[in-house]
Formats: sequence, structure tokens, C-alpha cells
Amino acid sequence: MLWQHVKHCAVLWQHVKDLAEVWQHVIGCTVLLQHVIDCAVVWQHVIECAVVLQHVIQCAVMWQHAIECAVQ
Repeated sequence: MLWQHVKHCAVLWQHVKDLAEVWQHVIGCTVLLQHVIDCAVVWQHVIECAVVLQHVIQCAVMWQHAIECAVQ
């Protein structure tokens, strides 16, 4: 009877360990997903900066044309 109880506890403990391992993987995946999201946010900022830079370059070109027109 006692041996059966010990065996039952051992099986239960194994399930707890397995569950802990699964949770570790879930947490690892969550951390990884957070990094992916952070990277996506950074890339969004890079793209936004590139768009702003493109507008700045276009403005500079337009100003250059305006100055050339005024000189002529």
C-alpha cells in the first residue's frame, strides 16, 4: 500500500517536472517573440527615418532647382 503511494507520488512528481519544462519552453518562446516584436518596432523606425530622409533629399533638390532658377 505504501509502495503504491510512493509510486503514485513519483509519477505525480514526474508530471510536475514535465509541466515545469513545458513552461520553460513557453517562457522562452515568449521572450523570443518579444525580441521579434522589438525588432519589428526598430525596423519600423528605420523605415520611417528613411522616408523622412527621402523627403529631406527631395526638399534639398527642389531648393537647389529654385536657387539655380533664381541665379539664371
